[in-house]
Amino acid sequence: MPNLSTRRRFLATLCGLPVIWGVGDDTIPLIRRGNRVSDEALSDSPSPPETLWEETYGRYGGDLAHSVIETSDGGYLFAGYSGNNISLPDADAYLVKTDTGGTTLWEKRYGDRTGQDVNTVIETSMGDYLLAGEIVSDIYDEPNAWLVKVDTTGNIRWEQTFSNGNSQAKAALETEDGDYLVAGNKTQNGSDRSDIWLLKLNTDGTTQWEQTYGSSEDDWANSVIETSDGGYLLAGGSVSNRNLDALLMKVDTTGTTQWEQTYGGSEDDWANSVIETSDGSYLFASQTKSTGNGEGDAWLVKVNPDGTVRWEETFGGSATDYARSVIETSNGNNLFVGGTASSGNAKEDGWVVKIDTQGNTHWEQTYGGSEHDWGESIIETSDGGYLLAGATRSTGDDSADAWLLKAGELNAETTPSNKTPTDPGAGGTNGGDDMGDDDGISPSTEPTSGNGNGSSGVLFPLLGAVSVGWVIGFIPGNVESKKIRRKFLNLLVVGFGGVGLFGLIRWFLSPGGDEAALLVAALMLGLFVGMIVGIYARKRGITISTTE
Repeated sequence: MPNLSTRRRFLATLCGLPVIWGVGDDTIPLIRRGNRVSDEALSDSPSPPETLWEETYGRYGGDLAHSVIETSDGGYLFAGYSGNNISLPDADAYLVKTDTGGTTLWEKRYGDRTGQDVNTVIETSMGDYLLAGEIVSDIYDEPNAWLVKVDTTGNIRWEQTFSNGNSQAKAALETEDGDYLVAGNKTQNGSDRSDIWLLKLNTDGTTQWEQTYGSSEDDWANSVIETSDGGYLLAGGSVSNRNLDALLMKVDTTGTTQWEQTYGGSEDDWANSVIETSDGSYLFASQTKSTGNGEGDAWLVKVNPDGTVRWEETFGGSATDYARSVIETSNGNNLFVGGTASSGNAKEDGWVVKIDTQGNTHWEQTYGGSEHDWGESIIETSDGGYLLAGATRSTGDDSADAWLLKAGELNAETTPSNKTPTDPGAGGTNGGDDMGDDDGISPSTEPTSGNGNGSSGVLFPLLGAVSVGWVIGFIPGNVESKKIRRKFLNLLVVGFGGVGLFGLIRWFLSPGGDEAALLVAALMLGLFVGMIVGIYARKRGITISTTE
């Protein structure tokens, strides 16, 4: 017998009309069209949006989410590592797919007597995922860049390791021409100096071209974007006379340098993340020790298309604060995520700050428990909220867990989780794959609750639609009338039945649906059944009236 969610889905998807009442389903994202968090809630309100849910993932030994995306098939995907004491020689690359409520759909670990880490994950136009990071194996005693393409369930399509010197893949993107671009750093064989490394690949992982850039000391890239005027922009750091500065470098589509610029003061400063804003400028985020307060502050710098500074701002207090990632929201403002020891709890908290186009703070919010918690990546989700990814140590043991936190309006149709990082039982995978291999975990996806309304929210309208359909359908089907042509009634019967059949076919071909569709289907089926019973009753001599 079909389970409850299957029966609901069958009824709700006979027709595809906008949602009115909630039914609840285990395979349909609970965030639906038309329920975006308002622009005022996310960007212009002086108060941050409410926390909807937070979940932790991993096993004992140390886990972290470096990068998170929203996938085209619904839900979220994060990548990072899962290991022993958070050290690469003992870590596995870690990939987890969740639904919109943070429940694990599947997870993969990649590693066999190696240390592997994923710094970034992207979804490609082909619908699969590209992972970029590094690997330390028995063969290589130092990190080497590692690229992996996997399908929608995490199975490897191809992988590439670049072993000519110490190298790391820090960022990746799909270019407008459909290829892949990877940025990071590379130490040439026989040298102890790190250079910025840029690599262009075909979709099968073969190299088109690569370029290195550097000075007489260390240089590296943490982030790369494709710019609207053509070419690519890299952000990272450059050492000169033992002083570390933030670095931006603009190159064309062949990797030839167009301009480069360093930013900072007398202490260490660098760039972790860069974006192009809707006004054509560039904004990078990271940490500065040259200005601001305390031991280091989050630092945002907005520059013109030629790299000249428009404005810069620091954020933080007397302790250590930093920004890991920055995004532009749908209404043109900005969010950055990182960590702060200057506010919140005594040690370190995940930290999200909302600013306008001039760097003025709209709101800021800390997240976490009594231990160290921090954010690595942030996205604006399709329902208008935001999703933070990082790690938390506030789960009751000495190791870190990968951490997702969703914030938005409480009236958005998202089921909040009751678990928090301070709850030792809040792990998203219940320990999961204890063998550490790359076997995926596919826990049950039966929902623990509906979307707030449940089936009771549509029960009475449903019964009403059936009753109305029955009454309206029975009368013309039963009346013995010379004026009402039987052929016309037969056409109505066929029409009502056809609508129901169409809805059934629609459900099989495209699972999903809503409650307005349920009511329309119930009305049509009520008309169909009422007319059939009325015709049958009339043929048996039972009539309610006779008209000439």
